[in-house]
Amino acid sequence: IAREQEQAARERVATLERVQFVLQRSAERLSMASDPKAIIVEMLRTAAEVLAPLGVQGMGLMSYQPTTRTVRVKAHILNDVEQIIAGSALDGDWSVDLPSMAIPWQRIQTEDFVWGLTSDPSVLIPEVREYHEALGSRAVAYIPLRRGEETTGWIGFNLASEMSPTTEQIEMIEALSGQIVLAAEMDRLAEAAKQAALAKLNEVIAREQEQAAQERAAEL
Repeated sequence: IAREQEQAARERVATLERVQFVLQRSAERLSMASDPKAIIVEMLRTAAEVLAPLGVQGMGLMSYQPTTRTVRVKAHILNDVEQIIAGSALDGDWSVDLPSMAIPWQRIQTEDFVWGLTSDPSVLIPEVREYHEALGSRAVAYIPLRRGEETTGWIGFNLASEMSPTTEQIEMIEALSGQIVLAAEMDRLAEAAKQAALAKLNEVIAREQEQAAQERAAEL
């Protein structure tokens, strides 16, 4: 028993050191405006290492859009493989105003950590329960993401075990979640800038096409 406790202690120390290393590296990469999506994926994988004793099967980052009151999958990792979202079944918006979303969304907005069995409707909505249980998930856990008082989304985990995470595990994931919020905000701003630049480019192209058409008409 003593040997097992010592081994468990060494594993906890190793996991904590890994979390601290990733936090430091992500902070450096964020300060250099490195690829925020890659940083998010790395931190999600590190969070999965923290919850490894509970059998993490998948995890994802959900982003909340306040203007439309919808949530969207921004990153999804299944069995340690990053999933392509565009064009998949994950590519869509879920309204938080769905009747089944009322209690889960309220909990995400008001609690610092949400955990429950897949059969619990206050945690997992019926519309996605079959998908989670098909993976062999027995429980799910959410770490809400916030910017000030505003809930910007959450990190979700599919767990094979019915045991809830320990306080220590939750604290380590919460430390990672702060960096994920920053990376997600950088990713949002980068996407907004890209869309603005694309709109500007389309405007220039349309103007040039109109001018060319006018010049051809003048030649006739």
